[in-house]
Amino acid sequence: MRRFIVLLAIAAALQAQTSSHTRPRSTPAAEPKGAFPLISITIDGNRTHAERDLLSIAGLRTGHDVTKADFEAARQRLLDTGYFQTISYSYGPAPNSSGYALKLELVEEPQLYQVLFMDLPASTADLSALLKKNDPLFTGRAPATDPIVKRYTQLIADYLASAKNYHDRIAGALSPENPPDLALVFRPALQATIAEVKFVGNRSVDTTALLNAVAGVAIGTVYSEGRFRESLDLSVRPLYEAQGRLRVAFPKISLEKAPDVKGEIATVQIEEGPVYNLSGVRAPGNPELVKLAGLKIGQPVNFDQVQKAKERIRESYKRHGFLDPTVNVERDIDDTGKTVVLALTVTAGDQYRFGLLDIRGLDLVSEPEVRKMWGLKPGAPFVSGYPDQFLTAVREEGVFENLGETRAEQKLNADTHTVDVTLYFKGAPPKDERHRKRPGDTTSPADPSINLPLTQF
Repeated sequence: MRRFIVLLAIAAALQAQTSSHTRPRSTPAAEPKGAFPLISITIDGNRTHAERDLLSIAGLRTGHDVTKADFEAARQRLLDTGYFQTISYSYGPAPNSSGYALKLELVEEPQLYQVLFMDLPASTADLSALLKKNDPLFTGRAPATDPIVKRYTQLIADYLASAKNYHDRIAGALSPENPPDLALVFRPALQATIAEVKFVGNRSVDTTALLNAVAGVAIGTVYSEGRFRESLDLSVRPLYEAQGRLRVAFPKISLEKAPDVKGEIATVQIEEGPVYNLSGVRAPGNPELVKLAGLKIGQPVNFDQVQKAKERIRESYKRHGFLDPTVNVERDIDDTGKTVVLALTVTAGDQYRFGLLDIRGLDLVSEPEVRKMWGLKPGAPFVSGYPDQFLTAVREEGVFENLGETRAEQKLNADTHTVDVTLYFKGAPPKDERHRKRPGDTTSPADPSINLPLTQF
């Protein structure tokens, strides 16, 4: 043991440190020759895995003789797992100078994903047990690093080939199976394409309506249960929520090969659920929204009508200069009484006001007339859609003969929260002044009775 102490003294404050990025030294310190007992191991940076599992992979045990080469090999075995970004170590004499004291410093991969198995001829329980048996660090969640994806893919492929006589190529990749969360999914590399969709259990919505709703978002797409369920929520669920069936569910989706085309038939089981009545509508701090929504209390809630109510509220805000309002509807569902209360809230955003009007394409006589007809005053809340409706009124009222193409451009000034408008006219006004309507004519857009008042938009 005295030899061990002398060699460490020669190495001068050995602290032999090695990391995944070792810097070359100009005068490397001398290393003790031969093996010495490993007295203690300290691990820093481990938050996810049991220390015994890490040591099992590292292959280090206290009481056994080790060298620096053993420490380096242990570091590499841990890095090869794919669970760590970097690993460094340092070692020196133990307090009683009877051998080495080792310190491992780990930086774990920060993101772990749920590991899923899809469309494979083995249960999730069996495949999870397979990975756990071969990888002590596997907990059902793992980082999507190349070492892990390659190693798990090979383990699954070998198992299926020997136990299930299944030899299709397996692929592992991140996939949005439970949107918006990503999962590390292992499935056949050649995925099934949906050739047909069938529904069972539907009664209140006929099959044709269901097929028409799902056809454009599912047929011909590569099957993924998560994405397919998302398609059902976007296309089929609204058909049921229009009837007040807020708890509609799709508990089972099964696949079978299509007999006459290349692809799969996806059969969707539907549980329609009960009808819920609308028992109330709230708009904290803004009761006018309830009136504007116009939803009928005491009847089955119809979310087609709820969507229309949201659009009416949006348009109301846009008429007052709030050009991009967000309308949220929260549901307070009473499953016992089969009722729902809706709470309306609006995030209005910035209010924009009218700035400048530029008119192009008209002569010196016609332009002032059009400018007089224009109903928005500088500084007034900008009415979304007003410029286009103004041009429509000019055309429909026959203000000009031989009027060609017209269009309006809007320029939003984010700094000043103003909107400048440019109106473009093509086609010369009639040469005979007798054919031009005067601003005082009762059918002219300048007439206050039809001057596109802001309250009409």
